[in-house]
Amino acid sequence: MTRSHYRRQLLRLYRLLPDTPHRFHHGDRVIVDQLFDQDLPLTVLQAALLLGSARRACRDPRLPKLQPIRSLAYFLPILRELPTTPPPEGVPRLSAPHPESRLAGTKNRLAAN
Repeated sequence: MTRSHYRRQLLRLYRLLPDTPHRFHHGDRVIVDQLFDQDLPLTVLQAALLLGSARRACRDPRLPKLQPIRSLAYFLPILRELPTTPPPEGVPRLSAPHPESRLAGTKNRLAAN
């Protein structure tokens, strides 16, 4: 996989998640390039993004509302929790949410406000 393909795939998923900016900032591109240079599998990075979003979505609604995610750096601590090897063959892979999914729908509703 090339650096540009890796970057495009990760950025596409990042922008689809709720509470993330519609644009990618320069610092986020630097992070993606560093992760690529570390040879971290894209599936592990995707898992970190989806896990972080799922944790936010499952947060107790009685707690104060979280601020929007402003950078890919938000997901770096989550990435450190995950194994750095891809799952074995036959294990389902994570992918970007379908445009009609709950995650994408939340992102679209937030953008409209």
